[in-house]
Amino acid sequence: MSYERLLCLVLVASFIAASVAQHPGDAPRMEDDSSAIQRRGLPCGCRGKSGIYWFSGKCPGGYGYTTYCSYVIGLCCVK
Repeated sequence: MSYERLLCLVLVASFIAASVAQHPGDAPRMEDDSSAIQRRGLPCGCRGKSGIYWFSGKCPGGYGYTTYCSYVIGLCCVK
């Protein structure tokens, strides 16, 4: 593997890691659970409403999502 490809791979991996990283204090915690389960999503817009972007193939249960919009890799789930 050439050094240029290796450098490109490292840069892409670093960008992805920085994009999905979230400071523990930024994520809201579940109030009824002391094990500190955190929501993992990014803000997005869907049909004129704000939602949460999820990288998974479907909106997770238990958050009260009623609709969603498809994006390139995931979904924007809206309450």
